[in-house]
Amino acid sequence: PPVSNTAVPTAPTASLGDAVESLRRNADNSGLPPYRACGSSAERKTIGEYDVAGDRRAFMVCGNREYGFEHIKGRHMDDWANKAMITGDKWMDLMDYTIEATLRHPEATSQRDGKTCYARKIWMYDKRNGEVTGKFFWSHVIVKDSNGDIITAYPTGSGDHRCTS
Repeated sequence: PPVSNTAVPTAPTASLGDAVESLRRNADNSGLPPYRACGSSAERKTIGEYDVAGDRRAFMVCGNREYGFEHIKGRHMDDWANKAMITGDKWMDLMDYTIEATLRHPEATSQRDGKTCYARKIWMYDKRNGEVTGKFFWSHVIVKDSNGDIITAYPTGSGDHRCTS
């Protein structure tokens, strides 16, 4: 699908090109990472915030090996980096744009054990040449219901999403 100049689309077939291009236009273009720095003892520090469908908020916290940014960096950075090589993004920027699109406009959700899983199909857009690549992945974001902390966020291949009850 062609890239449009509209806001993040709500249609389930919307592409990453549409969603990310809108987010990129509104993003801080300072070249700095999308998240504030974590300190050595800042597990509960909030380094990013997101709107979630249904008037909720989700929070990227520094976390540890089990949840938050430190978990994502340790367990899923390579997964994000592999997708970012296709889109021409830095892994952290792609993850940030994708989390935002997934939480604002999920195509699938499920709740279990005090957590909500949000999933969205992301069509990959190559920012180097402005073209949709024809490839997609599923973005998954798991949020703790009690406080809105993002537990994890990861991409998967072009099969089905993994948000199941």
